[in-house]
Amino acid sequence: MGNNNNIGKINLKSRVYYSPLGLVLIIGLSVFLAEAFIMFLLSLIHPISIQTWAFLDAALLVLILAPILYFFGFRPLISHINERKKAEETTQLAYAELRQVFHTAADGIRLIDGNHNILRVNETFATMSGFSKEEAKGKKCYEVFPGPQCHTERCSLKRIMNGEERIEFEAERISKDGRGIPCIVTATPFRSPGGEFIGIVEDFKDITIRKKAETALKRSEEKLNAMLSSINDYMIMIDKGFNIIWANDVSKDTFGKNIIGEKCFSVFFERAECCENQPCFVAQVFSDSKPHENEMEITTKEGKTLYFHCTANVALKDKEGNPSGVLVISRDITESKRLERQLLQAQKMEAVGQLAGGIAHDFNNILTAIVGYGHLLQTELGEHSNQEINDYVDYILKSAKRAANLTHALLAFSRTQIINTKPVNINDIIIVLEKLLIRLIGEDIELITNLYKDELIVMADTTQIEQVLMNLATNARDAMPDGGTLIIKTSSANIDEEFSSTYGFGRTGNYAVISVEDTGEGMDEKTKERIFDPFFTTKEVGKGTGLGLAMVYGIVKQHDGFINVYSELGKGTTFKIYLPLIESKIQQEHQIEQLKIKGGNETIFIIEDDFHVRDLTRKILERAGYRVLEAADGQEAVKIFNEQLNNIDLVILDVIMPRKNGKEVYEELKKLKPEIKVLFTSGYTSDIIHRKGIIKENQNFILKPVSPQALLATVRSVLNKGLKELKHGK
Repeated sequence: MGNNNNIGKINLKSRVYYSPLGLVLIIGLSVFLAEAFIMFLLSLIHPISIQTWAFLDAALLVLILAPILYFFGFRPLISHINERKKAEETTQLAYAELRQVFHTAADGIRLIDGNHNILRVNETFATMSGFSKEEAKGKKCYEVFPGPQCHTERCSLKRIMNGEERIEFEAERISKDGRGIPCIVTATPFRSPGGEFIGIVEDFKDITIRKKAETALKRSEEKLNAMLSSINDYMIMIDKGFNIIWANDVSKDTFGKNIIGEKCFSVFFERAECCENQPCFVAQVFSDSKPHENEMEITTKEGKTLYFHCTANVALKDKEGNPSGVLVISRDITESKRLERQLLQAQKMEAVGQLAGGIAHDFNNILTAIVGYGHLLQTELGEHSNQEINDYVDYILKSAKRAANLTHALLAFSRTQIINTKPVNINDIIIVLEKLLIRLIGEDIELITNLYKDELIVMADTTQIEQVLMNLATNARDAMPDGGTLIIKTSSANIDEEFSSTYGFGRTGNYAVISVEDTGEGMDEKTKERIFDPFFTTKEVGKGTGLGLAMVYGIVKQHDGFINVYSELGKGTTFKIYLPLIESKIQQEHQIEQLKIKGGNETIFIIEDDFHVRDLTRKILERAGYRVLEAADGQEAVKIFNEQLNNIDLVILDVIMPRKNGKEVYEELKKLKPEIKVLFTSGYTSDIIHRKGIIKENQNFILKPVSPQALLATVRSVLNKGLKELKHGK
């Protein structure tokens, strides 16, 4: 209140001072009243002289008017002078402060009148624009520090004059030396104390550093995005609510562009709720802040099944340091899973193959006895014996032959059968086999062959390739019970690294391709996965052994080839066989003269651990006139050979025996008699024999089971001509 009273008093004094007429009236009225009062007082005094009257009148008038003049005249004047002095000091201080602020402001500032003339600029503006304050003053605003808004409707002055009170925008201004300076421009009206529009005040904030930081940040983000885009791993970030808050392009392309904001369990598992009934490795990260790994099987939006190895770790934390975001990096291991399955399949095939090889050894020994004694019995009976008995013997030999074929199938499956490869033309094999295939598949199935125009020369065993084609044709026939079409095509293909990567098989090179296509029932994925498994069959009990396609697989692999199957239910099946092409001419087969089977009087030493095989071989040789010595194991054989060294002409040596194997026995016999002739025999497969180091190019070998005629022919050939190798079982 006190302050307000003082203000009132000051105002009163100011009003008195600023009104001269009022001051004159107050002084005049004061003089009149004072004079009247003095006259009244003097009238009460006894008559005095005029001089005394005048003196008293003047004295009293001065005494009375002095306070009045001081209060109403001199005092307001002194107060006004003091106030004005203070006002001037305040104004000077304010002006000095304003000038200081204006010229030391971090932003560039200029004042422009309504005609675009620059009235004043500060030091910062002069530095930014390149014009000194003196140069800038009086120039047009668009001549100093111009921008893209000049001479357009976006001009700051025009917009303010059109009624806008404040404008702000970002623009690049051009300095005197031509540099572009990014600025935030702010413009407001500039008015007189009376409110009259004078012009505008423009403020220029230099944002060069910010722009550089933004550019650096943008480049950093671009690098980060480029890096993330180049990563083929799937990356997503998940918050505590299991919402996907970020995903890289690979994840979006696979699972959909709109997965941001979706629940992870909805996108990847099509679940409506959290995966609480199974261990969620993302939830575990939120729980213990430790990295966790997991393998997942996920179905994409196209219905494709993918396998991932996922690693989850804390990516974001809240103010308390608790995880608020988890980054999940998922690596597609679908191809690895497929290769793993292929490896398991190959290991399984190898294990069964080893089993087949072992079975073949024992089975061949049994078959040797059956076939040998069957032929001896047939010889003893002769042509004039009871026909029914002869038929029995024929049936026994045919059954033994079927058993031998089954053994060969096992050996082919195990990829260890000894094969006789030579350069052959695939087209020629199919042409020769075509008539047989027509009879095999039946009249209700049409056979179409489409052969490549050029020769397709491969290194192959013709008999086994024929077996492959017959097995595939048989399978196709069974898949078309109501008839259909069987198409066999040949072509040439080049397998490169891209092909191998795409299809998951094949070594680089040129291949002959045999395509066997039917219009049958087709197969589902589960059947396709097991189609080459041994003993796997979709046929009824008694109608299939499950070795047909396993044998095909083994033969193809033994020829360094590849086989693949394409099939869909209701759309038929296509088998494609890839065999390496070679640059060689087909070897012309020369008819070998039939050796006349005859005996002799030489001494033959049989070294065989199987009694029945040894006894049979002895009888066959003795019936042919040979003298025979026997040994049941390696140690006994060396002992007998040392005793009969000069009498033995030929040794029939089993490769695998107890106590001393064939290799050890052979080496000791060669030391005792280097020129001794040896005929190796075995029911084991070639991989085992070669592993033992027995069979070499210059050594003779005959595979069990062997017929008496074949045995005698081979023995005679070795004795007479030193035939290096003859492999047959008929």
